[in-house]
Amino acid sequence: MVAVEIEVFCRQRPDRLLVCRLAGWVMRTVMDVEQGDAVVAEDDEHVWLARWGTSVSAQVVELPPGDYEFADRWSLTFAPGERGVDPSKLFAVVLADAAAVLCDGFLRDEIGLVGGGQRAAGDLSRVLLRRAPTSESTASSVLKDMTERSSAD
Repeated sequence: MVAVEIEVFCRQRPDRLLVCRLAGWVMRTVMDVEQGDAVVAEDDEHVWLARWGTSVSAQVVELPPGDYEFADRWSLTFAPGERGVDPSKLFAVVLADAAAVLCDGFLRDEIGLVGGGQRAAGDLSRVLLRRAPTSESTASSVLKDMTERSSAD
């Protein structure tokens, strides 16, 4: 089974609370809801779990520079906490983009979760926010739209 995840490579270690704060705002805006903060639910040295609301989560694994592909960058892997649940996939993508924006990084989507390839920080949030807010937003429609727009870019 292939893992559902998106990678981020950053020049500095992200501030987990700031990443959650930005991701929570993007999720609220895109999903057109008034409440729904993203919070760090479990916190360990290199692994943490973020939650948005009561049923959506994403796990983040952080590796310091030199432990993975790039000698000068932090490597972060974002995976939905609930397999096959579109809001969790969307939340993982939003968290990843927030970390890239805040830490001078870029994203790599090797499995094609949102169109595949390497993306600049902020690209995915830009696509999401252009269509927001809409009362018709569902996580599956947002992910489908992101994939289609990514393919067209």
